[in-house]
Amino acid sequence: MHGHALGAGARRRAADPADRGALSGGRAAPDARRPAGPRARGDPTATGTLAIGVDLSLHNALSEGLDNPYLQEAYRQNRDRIAVIQQTRPFLMDRITSAMEEHLDIIAAMEARDLRRVEETIDIHLVQTLRWWGM
Repeated sequence: MHGHALGAGARRRAADPADRGALSGGRAAPDARRPAGPRARGDPTATGTLAIGVDLSLHNALSEGLDNPYLQEAYRQNRDRIAVIQQTRPFLMDRITSAMEEHLDIIAAMEARDLRRVEETIDIHLVQTLRWWGM
């Protein structure tokens, strides 16, 4: 399943040793796994906001790695639609938490330049996202 477009963007970015800046953007939530983070404080709104920030940062970094303006534009339009949905529906904390963990796993694999793990973590995220969307 790792042939999907964002997987290609992730592999391209992870394989490029000069590409450091965009990967750190996804770490906009450095406290997401620490005890002092919003989850530990039991604040679902803060956790949801943090998770959306991680989501947008990661997906933007992956789409920038596509090196295809048509795919980048299609992704941008889709991302905007998803952002509207995220802002108008109540947070499902089970999915918010698990998706943020999946995103942080993808970022860690990219930062480690572990292409096999990048593909695995993206595949897991895609399967779980489709499952949560009922597809």
